Amino acid sequence: MEGIINSVSKLFGTYGFRAATIVIATVIIVNLIKKPIIKRAERLAADRGLDKSIVTKYITVLPVAVAFVLELFTELILNRFNVFNVDYAAVATSAVLYGALAIATYESVKKQLEAYAAKHNSTASVPEKQEKETSSLTDGSETTDSAPQEEKSGSSVNFSANGPSDN
Repeated sequence: MEGIINSVSKLFGTYGFRAATIVIATVIIVNLIKKPIIKRAERLAADRGLDKSIVTKYITVLPVAVAFVLELFTELILNRFNVFNVDYAAVATSAVLYGALAIATYESVKKQLEAYAAKHNSTASVPEKQEKETSSLTDGSETTDSAPQEEKSGSSVNFSANGPSDN
């Protein structure tokens, strides 16, 4: 979780408040639009035997399109809705950059969340393993040395001011 906060903090520090806000808004809006489209495409593929890429083939340009709309709206607000004062080339260039940053940010955060979930799911299953070993020891079916479970698995967690870390 700390990695996600650092990623967002670095985004704000590198590109500024406006750009980072547009990137984060792009990620949120794209996911709100994309998830139902993908579910519908999977449903069509299952019901009618169609390839879901027929519906989803242009979904990759969605972040750039959303970033363009957000950047254009921001520019219009800053120029008091005077459409002749808007630099459309700068808006298009920024939209491509913000769309790419949105994709990169989403993928980075997604990987960090998956790693976090996997780490906590594997940690949650340790008591189950210890329970199985305890029951097999009482049955006499398996003998093991008295080393702690953490040393057997080769992993341990140390807690510090910066949060837990694996060794």
